[in-house]
Amino acid sequence: MDMFTSKSDIDLSVNFSCDEARCPREKQISLLRNLSKALFSLQRQQLISGVTPILRARVPILKCTERRTGIECDISVENKDGIVRSGMLRIISSIDKRFRPLSTAVP
Repeated sequence: MDMFTSKSDIDLSVNFSCDEARCPREKQISLLRNLSKALFSLQRQQLISGVTPILRARVPILKCTERRTGIECDISVENKDGIVRSGMLRIISSIDKRFRPLSTAVP
């Protein structure tokens, strides 16, 4: 976990609905498969690399890397839990400056 470092990746959640209902896993996987087709096209144009669908994970994701900057990106669908966790980490970091170094020291 390389939070708050230059090695950090970008975690994106593509959200289509406004309600709190869970998006079915099958729908998440279908959407990621469709998105992977578009990203494979960008990979052929050498704009991104390493397009890798990881669909059997607890939270299915699509990994890729932007070629010019080398920034890695993990894309999920309707990952509202991840959004809440990220918000909590941001709030804790802004309240107590000791949190950032502590979070990088604890594996």
